[in-house]
Amino acid sequence: MAADLFWGGQAREDGGDVVLVMEVSRLVDNHDVERAGRRARILRRAGMRALPVAAGEVWTEEVKSSARSFGVVILKDGQLNLASWQKALEGI
Repeated sequence: MAADLFWGGQAREDGGDVVLVMEVSRLVDNHDVERAGRRARILRRAGMRALPVAAGEVWTEEVKSSARSFGVVILKDGQLNLASWQKALEGI
Protein backbone atom coordinates (compact mmCIF):
# COMPACT_ATOMS: atom_id res chain seq x y z
CA MET A 1 0.00 0.00 0.00
CA ALA A 2 1.47 3.33 -1.02
CA ALA A 3 0.85 6.68 0.62
CA ASP A 4 2.92 9.83 0.69
CA LEU A 5 3.62 9.43 4.41
CA PHE A 6 2.77 7.16 7.32
CA TRP A 7 3.41 8.67 10.75
CA GLY A 8 2.97 6.82 14.01
CA GLY A 9 2.48 8.27 17.46
CA GLN A 10 0.08 8.58 20.34
CA ALA A 11 -3.12 10.61 20.42
CA ARG A 12 -3.04 13.28 23.11
CA GLU A 13 -6.72 12.79 23.79
CA ASP A 14 -6.39 9.22 25.09
CA GLY A 15 -2.73 8.20 24.76
CA GLY A 16 -3.60 5.41 22.33
CA ASP A 17 -1.40 4.51 19.39
CA VAL A 18 -2.41 6.09 16.10
CA VAL A 19 -1.09 6.08 12.54
CA LEU A 20 -1.54 9.14 10.32
CA VAL A 21 -2.00 8.18 6.68
CA MET A 22 -1.04 11.30 4.74
CA GLU A 23 -1.50 12.41 1.17
CA VAL A 24 0.45 15.57 0.40
CA SER A 25 -0.03 17.88 -2.58
CA ARG A 26 0.47 21.56 -3.17
CA LEU A 27 -3.08 21.74 -4.54
CA VAL A 28 -5.22 19.26 -2.61
CA ASP A 29 -8.01 17.70 -4.65
CA ASN A 30 -10.76 15.16 -4.04
CA HIS A 31 -8.49 12.37 -5.25
CA ASP A 32 -6.04 13.12 -2.40
CA VAL A 33 -8.88 13.09 0.13
CA GLU A 34 -10.27 9.81 -1.21
CA ARG A 35 -6.85 8.10 -1.24
CA ALA A 36 -6.08 9.08 2.35
CA GLY A 37 -9.49 7.84 3.48
CA ARG A 38 -9.25 4.58 1.56
CA ARG A 39 -5.77 3.76 2.88
CA ALA A 40 -6.72 4.56 6.47
CA ARG A 41 -9.72 2.22 6.18
CA ILE A 42 -7.41 -0.59 5.02
CA LEU A 43 -5.24 -0.14 8.12
CA ARG A 44 -8.33 -0.02 10.34
CA ARG A 45 -9.48 -3.37 8.94
CA ALA A 46 -6.04 -4.70 9.94
CA GLY A 47 -6.73 -3.57 13.52
CA MET A 48 -4.79 -0.30 13.59
CA ARG A 49 -6.09 3.10 14.67
CA ALA A 50 -5.49 5.10 11.50
CA LEU A 51 -6.41 8.69 10.71
CA PRO A 52 -6.57 9.91 7.12
CA VAL A 53 -4.84 13.26 6.55
CA ALA A 54 -4.70 15.42 3.41
CA ALA A 55 -2.07 18.16 3.50
CA GLY A 56 -1.27 21.01 1.16
CA GLU A 57 -1.09 24.72 0.54
CA VAL A 58 -4.17 25.24 -1.63
CA TRP A 59 -7.63 23.94 -0.77
CA THR A 60 -10.90 24.77 -2.51
CA GLU A 61 -14.04 24.99 -0.39
CA GLU A 62 -15.44 21.97 -2.27
CA VAL A 63 -12.45 19.81 -1.31
CA LYS A 64 -12.57 21.01 2.31
CA SER A 65 -16.24 20.06 2.41
CA SER A 66 -15.46 16.64 0.98
CA ALA A 67 -12.71 16.09 3.57
CA ARG A 68 -15.07 17.05 6.38
CA SER A 69 -17.80 14.72 5.19
CA PHE A 70 -15.40 11.77 4.85
CA GLY A 71 -13.65 12.36 8.19
CA VAL A 72 -10.30 13.31 6.63
CA VAL A 73 -8.05 15.63 8.61
CA ILE A 74 -7.34 18.96 6.90
CA LEU A 75 -3.77 20.24 7.14
CA LYS A 76 -3.43 23.55 5.29
CA ASP A 77 -0.12 25.41 5.13
CA GLY A 78 1.11 23.38 8.09
CA GLN A 79 -1.91 24.36 10.19
CA LEU A 80 -4.14 21.64 11.57
CA ASN A 81 -7.89 22.15 11.29
CA LEU A 82 -8.93 21.13 14.80
CA ALA A 83 -12.55 20.36 13.92
CA SER A 84 -11.47 17.93 11.19
CA TRP A 85 -9.00 16.30 13.61
CA GLN A 86 -11.71 15.76 16.22
CA LYS A 87 -14.13 14.35 13.66
CA ALA A 88 -11.48 11.95 12.36
CA LEU A 89 -10.75 10.75 15.90
CA GLU A 90 -14.44 10.02 16.40
CA GLY A 91 -14.30 7.77 13.33
CA ILE A 92 -11.70 5.38 14.73
